[in-house]
Amino acid sequence: MISKANSDQKVKTAVFKFTCCAGCQFALLYFFELFPETLELLDFVYFKMATSKELDEPYELAFIEGGISTPEHIEQLKDIRRQAKKLVAFGACAA
Repeated sequence: MISKANSDQKVKTAVFKFTCCAGCQFALLYFFELFPETLELLDFVYFKMATSKELDEPYELAFIEGGISTPEHIEQLKDIRRQAKKLVAFGACAA
């Protein structure tokens, strides 16, 4: 479990898309709409579908959606895993 130093500190979170239709990212956004209190725990430093912000800061939690289908994807995934304390693969394509 990722622990927070205090209740004001949010977990730095990044969401990455690989080979997929992005439907599960839409579902994730809908989840946050249904349960907005979860957003009080997360600070999205990268989520291309939700913001135009580029990845320019570290993150602790990484969500990945989509299949890993190229050698470049493998290297990207390795980089993501090295940085993230926790990595969550979600969606049918990531299974």
